[in-house]
Amino acid sequence: MQPRRLARFLAFDRRRTIAFVSILVGIFALGFFGVSAGIFIPLIGGVFFLAGLFVWYVPGVLFGWTGFFEYHEFGAAPAGVPGYVVMLLFYGAVAVVASWPFAPKRA
Repeated sequence: MQPRRLARFLAFDRRRTIAFVSILVGIFALGFFGVSAGIFIPLIGGVFFLAGLFVWYVPGVLFGWTGFFEYHEFGAAPAGVPGYVVMLLFYGAVAVVASWPFAPKRA
């Protein structure tokens, strides 16, 4: 990446911060509440449940080699605080990439 594009990629203003925080809140709400409460919602609850499982176990599958995740029947779950830190960093990077279209035009 050129330095100018990298500066725009890392620049945050109010609009991008709102998008960044909304994406992170959506990911973690889906991960925590989609698995537990998604099965109680009629018709679309199954979609929320499966999406919640997907969000919860993707970092475990990608970073299972680190030892911060333990494997169960349905995938991997964080094993302690380091596993949750890896999840937070992974989804923070996902939110930065997803909120890039909201970056200010001039950094």
